[in-house]
Amino acid sequence: MSEWIGNMDCQQCIYLGEYDDKTDEKKRYIFTMLMQCRENCITLKRNNITYKIKIALTVNRKKIIIESSPVSTVDATIHIIHEILRFENLFEGMFFPLISFTVDGEDYTEILQRKQLNYFQSQKRYTFIPIDMDDREYQKLFKRWLKVEKRNKIIHPVFLYSVYLNGMPVDMRMALLLETFEPIAVDLHNKGIITLSKSPEITYKNKCKNCGGVVTRTVPNKELTFKDKLKPILRRYGRIIFKGDSKTKLIAKAIKVRNKVDHVNVKTVNVMSGKQCGFYIYKFSLLYRYIMLQEIGIEDKTINPYINEWIENFNNQYPQLRV
Repeated sequence: MSEWIGNMDCQQCIYLGEYDDKTDEKKRYIFTMLMQCRENCITLKRNNITYKIKIALTVNRKKIIIESSPVSTVDATIHIIHEILRFENLFEGMFFPLISFTVDGEDYTEILQRKQLNYFQSQKRYTFIPIDMDDREYQKLFKRWLKVEKRNKIIHPVFLYSVYLNGMPVDMRMALLLETFEPIAVDLHNKGIITLSKSPEITYKNKCKNCGGVVTRTVPNKELTFKDKLKPILRRYGRIIFKGDSKTKLIAKAIKVRNKVDHVNVKTVNVMSGKQCGFYIYKFSLLYRYIMLQEIGIEDKTINPYINEWIENFNNQYPQLRV
């Protein structure tokens, strides 16, 4: 049972995941999840193999059943399962850690658990946007997402690791998450969705080693800065998510968090606290998901009511952490 089973032929794989909230908000979580039940059935064809896929969410359990005709391999089937989990994560803001995995009726749960990337086993939970679509719409959006994910083959894993992994300092997670918006900004600019323009000058403020006073110097700006890329993204996509926050101060603090980690400078001043980083990881992760959902064609009217409600509750819960 210790060897990987990827090359093994299979006709049916069943993945069962379960999310179990262990925080103090469990009652609220259970109430929310009780409202979530759905089922979608789609068909994919790859390498002359047809995959019939059923995805069912029942409260806090997600089951994915894939049947292939003719036979496929476990590797190919698991690859589709993980694509589905990452697609649905854009909406649900969570994963459902594996509790059971069978191949043609045989149990291989432990083997897959050892093989899975860590973020699939995460218990972290963010804004939940229900998947409310028929099978035809689901299949269309899923296929669109596969193209977007392929284009973002480096960016999206960075997002998932920064948002869902445990054990990484919160300011490092924040800096890593912020990095994803640089290539996204360039891509959106190339598509004509946002406009990137660099400031003519950059002003630096440094503390004098001799007198302790602040020394200011201004130099011509030769290239687009992180600020130049983040600002139009917040302007275009962050109206609801960062409503009431000072976007100017937020960008300045975000830059300092990024520079503190990238340049390993522990003396950086006026930077976000650890709790503020945690607070804004929630918001920037939602911003990322919102952009990706827009990329695959989800309309604002479908998701904005949930984002509005979540942001209002989140801001009211942590007013002291807002910038």
